[in-house]
Amino acid sequence: MRPLLAPAISLALSSSLLAQNAAPINVDAMLAGLKNIQQTQAETANSELAQTINDFSAAAATNSAAIAFYNQAVRVTQFAGQEHQQSAFRDWKKKEANKQREEEKLDPTTAAATGAALRTCLRYMVISLQRAAGATDRQIYPVLLSYAKDTAQVLPASTDEEINSPPYVIPGRTDENIKIPEFRPATQAVNDNIFARWYNLGGQLSGLEKWEFSPVNLDGIYEKALLPMKRKNHDPAILECWDQRIAGATAQASAAKAGFATDSFNQTRLPALLWGRAEDTVTVGMRGQGLSAMYNIVKSYPGHPSAGKWIDELRELLTNPSATIESGTVSVTGTAAASGMAH
Repeated sequence: MRPLLAPAISLALSSSLLAQNAAPINVDAMLAGLKNIQQTQAETANSELAQTINDFSAAAATNSAAIAFYNQAVRVTQFAGQEHQQSAFRDWKKKEANKQREEEKLDPTTAAATGAALRTCLRYMVISLQRAAGATDRQIYPVLLSYAKDTAQVLPASTDEEINSPPYVIPGRTDENIKIPEFRPATQAVNDNIFARWYNLGGQLSGLEKWEFSPVNLDGIYEKALLPMKRKNHDPAILECWDQRIAGATAQASAAKAGFATDSFNQTRLPALLWGRAEDTVTVGMRGQGLSAMYNIVKSYPGHPSAGKWIDELRELLTNPSATIESGTVSVTGTAAASGMAH
């Protein structure tokens, strides 16, 4: 009879489970509970995000605070959990300090450049986090515009080569089998830099739409965020945004050591920026002023690579009073004509 014991137990368990499954559930109570859980989760997430924004804002306040914050990020992300982590971290900091002193002998501005780069990164991360927290276009626009203006004033102090390969790069090295990754604070994406990894922000920041992730890609900041915010509402303030963008780009070009870079900007990029401004002048309803600006641009820069497209676009706008510019193309009663926007 012993072999029948297991089936008997199985049947007893099945009966118990069936009884449990047959018991009615309180749907209303469960839904109410889910609502409370969801509210608690949202409040916790908002509180954590607010604290993160405060942490990053404080770190961006001064060069020394930014450098200290970065050192902490290195300690947590690269040394925590490692054998002899405290001594290994102290050795790394000592080597960094020695390296810093040697660089300052060659260039006294090195320390300031390091701090400025970190602050630029942290400041843009704060703005990105505010956007992730739900800041509206109206709220984020003036903050982002001010950031773009300030950053454009900082960049001309460096050559083009320094902007692409900044002097404040912290090289990768191996200390007791711990490799410190190369960190370019101003050019690395805010959703995947050391600070984002430290605070586990990758998911929140990666979900941002129509957003530039590089702190110093000012073209991306204008094209993806600032200009569309004003363009979609046909806000004439977009022209002030264009003026700031053009002024910043001109200052950077003027600071370039290579004369060729300046000439290239004046003959190629500047006309394209002016054309973009003229297009948006038409878009916001100042048609006559915009068309006049377009005519003067094609007249002044007939050899520009986009001159042919610009002429076609301007002709379409002049011969079709109902023509409008939508997303870089001329639209006549909903039909796109051959044209393009060069930015």
